[in-house]
Amino acid sequence: MKICIPVTSKDGLNSLISEHFGRAPHHIVVDLETMKHYALDKEESEAHGHCLPVQMLIKHEVDTVLCKGIGRGALGNFIANEIQVLVSQQDTVAEAITAYKGGEMPFVGEDQVCQGHGDDHGHHHH
Repeated sequence: MKICIPVTSKDGLNSLISEHFGRAPHHIVVDLETMKHYALDKEESEAHGHCLPVQMLIKHEVDTVLCKGIGRGALGNFIANEIQVLVSQQDTVAEAITAYKGGEMPFVGEDQVCQGHGDDHGHHHH
């Protein structure tokens, strides 16, 4: 099983989790069985706008996204493609994985959709 987490730096499992999936400068994919991890190259996806496209996650066999906040469009795309989206309140990737494995993460609700962390991102969802 693979998870994807939006992060602010490429520091492996010590990377800090970004406040918003689509605005994260980097995304880390972690294989929960082997704990191998790697960063996805966001520049590859720039043609799709500022968000990492769902097709890239499918290509990398991602099953689950852990994030603090996410836009309604991205959330809908992930759910439509059977990628679970769960809420992480943790600060680092390692902490989020521990919480996820412990069953401590809820699914994303209205509080985490775009405005969930008190930021106006300057973009609109249709």
